[in-house]
Amino acid sequence: MTVSRWLKRQFLRRSHSDQPRSSGFTLIELLIALVIGSVIISGLMFIVTEMLKIERRETAVDNTQRDMKRALEYIASDIAEAIYVYVPDPDTGDWPAPIQVLDDVTIDNIENVILAFWRPDFEEDANLPADCGAFADDLEQQCLNLLERRGYYTLVAYEIVPNGEGDVVWDGQARLIRHELPKYTDASTLEEGYAGEGPFNATGAADFLREPVAGNAGELGIQSAVLVDFVANPEDTAIDDDAPLCEATDLVRIPADPDTSRSFFACVRAAVAGGTVEGSRDNQNLELFLRGDFEPREGSSVGLGTAALNENSLLPTLRTGVFVQGIIGYNPDN
Repeated sequence: MTVSRWLKRQFLRRSHSDQPRSSGFTLIELLIALVIGSVIISGLMFIVTEMLKIERRETAVDNTQRDMKRALEYIASDIAEAIYVYVPDPDTGDWPAPIQVLDDVTIDNIENVILAFWRPDFEEDANLPADCGAFADDLEQQCLNLLERRGYYTLVAYEIVPNGEGDVVWDGQARLIRHELPKYTDASTLEEGYAGEGPFNATGAADFLREPVAGNAGELGIQSAVLVDFVANPEDTAIDDDAPLCEATDLVRIPADPDTSRSFFACVRAAVAGGTVEGSRDNQNLELFLRGDFEPREGSSVGLGTAALNENSLLPTLRTGVFVQGIIGYNPDN
């Protein structure tokens, strides 16, 4: 062996022996790293969860407020075409006879009725009878009248109904139901929802106190449909007492007792309902108030995590004014 080779071998041995040996992470170091990582991940998950809750809550707020606005606009446009808006008796709180009839048939609690009025409805040509000769006697004359007028009068009522645990279809604290009693439930066959001319007597004069009676179908053809849910609880005391009031002295609050309904109510200018020319020709105006609540009803699995942060985060009360455009017996000389 040459000297150069021996020196080279000695150098390589010494260089290998001088390199530090790696022993890896200790168990304590791994546990510490695991704890730190868990804390970081838990914190991030908490932040993400809270952000999702906030987003879900804001979405619920936007959707509910949008639904309340649409519902209020629909009611306003509906009642703007009315020819007469009913007002309960200021002393007893009782509704007039036509609304009492609806209560006997379809309304759960007449105290929950907020609006009631007569309005005209018009039919498209496709829904009218094709040949009046197919009907006999009085029905033939009804057919001719319908073809001439292309419409009839419908009695409409709006009711607010609190939701319970048994209401599996509708959510929120309460819902609005629209009831209507049209002259014809099927205009093409002249199937009557009520007999006669509704708010007009045999002489053709307006009489808004006449009770509707069953037509040729044998019963009142009342049709009901839910307009919107997620309405605030009408008896919710969390709704502050500073809620809007009927500002004008000639406006009547419906219902008169604020504790009966705080989330949906109206201020209506009353008119004489007895059928006199003076009483039936006056225009009426009213103000509508509606408040939503995006929290689900108790026991519901819908909308979990959307609870209000505090009372200040509850939705505001929407308000709109309506001028009733329908007029009966108007004389421009008076």
